[in-house]
Amino acid sequence: MRALRPLRRVAFVHPNLSFGGAERVLLEQVRALAATAADVDLFVTERADAPDFEADLRRANPRLRRIDVETTSKGLAGALRRARPDVVALSLTARGLRALERIPRWLGRPPVLVTVHSRYGAALNPLHPHGRTIDAVALGHGFHAEVEAALGIPRTRHAVTRPLFPDLLLAATADADAEARAIRASFRIPSTAFVIGYFGRVGPGKGAPTLVRTAGRLAAAGLDVHLVLFGRLAHPSDWEAGPFLAALEGAVAATAPVLAGRLHRPGPRARSAGLFRAFDVTALPSDHEGLLPLMLVESMSVGVPVVTTGVGGIAELLRDGVDAEVVGKAPDDGSALDAAVEDAFAARLEALVRDRERAARLGTAGRARVEALVAGNDFAGDFLAALDLARRRGRP
Repeated sequence: MRALRPLRRVAFVHPNLSFGGAERVLLEQVRALAATAADVDLFVTERADAPDFEADLRRANPRLRRIDVETTSKGLAGALRRARPDVVALSLTARGLRALERIPRWLGRPPVLVTVHSRYGAALNPLHPHGRTIDAVALGHGFHAEVEAALGIPRTRHAVTRPLFPDLLLAATADADAEARAIRASFRIPSTAFVIGYFGRVGPGKGAPTLVRTAGRLAAAGLDVHLVLFGRLAHPSDWEAGPFLAALEGAVAATAPVLAGRLHRPGPRARSAGLFRAFDVTALPSDHEGLLPLMLVESMSVGVPVVTTGVGGIAELLRDGVDAEVVGKAPDDGSALDAAVEDAFAARLEALVRDRERAARLGTAGRARVEALVAGNDFAGDFLAALDLARRRGRP
């Protein structure tokens, strides 16, 4: 097999620069290229409205030349032709594939790698009409059968790039605990209260309305609980944002009498060990996921226990009752949580509120678990190999 020439230019295409797991994966993909001599371009197909994240990207790789917004497939096609990348890496956007289809292979269409974060129809169906344009796929974990069925791309063109990064592991230090106390004090949360925390994009699929309702149930039962939701609220133009925002505000209104002074929505904040240490538990009642949500890894790395749902890769990596509380959801098809799952989730949280020694033991076991998972993973190497796989397949 003829050797590939060294990478010179890589173009990324992503919907927006927001605040979530997909954007963290993009950041680590850009960081992985810092070890090469390749220049990097990033094209955003909807909006780039997160300057803090742009700064993170540029720190991760000084060879990031530009971040341009191209909201039409025609404009994006022209921008990609001018950029002349050796390979294009896309995620979460069919518009990028439509743009590439405007460039015939014989006119120099670059090889295409598509990152697929999860195995659900919402992730795969938009890619279905463009399967022949995709040279290789980078999967968040081993959902090969679903990709073969939906896109017709054989396993020989699949790479697995598990999003477990060393950068996710935080340290529980004395300074972190001082920061945690300051955070709790800023919300006037008593030291004896039990804090249910969330850190990430507050948007569809992550269960924020469930968290509000659950905290309301626990408070109504006489438990001294507070709920803190750190994260950027979904943009009204985002997919399914309208129904989600209505559900969230409905839950907030319904629980207002019992959660007065106990529900805190401070918006986005930089991740830190102290932020997670301010929580007594991190709760994530997702209805769908990729491999292992980054907030869970970060929380567990500082010894804070997690309660979550067994969707995506969560149940593959976390052991219910051993290193996390994992509430089963069947079928794992991306549908909304039903009442039985929500009840079970509330029961798991209530058990930890009432047994803090068990919560501490779970936190200790969780920290050991994620440290082992990260140590056994090489995201940067796997992503560079995925780019090479696309280049070999997509060579003119």
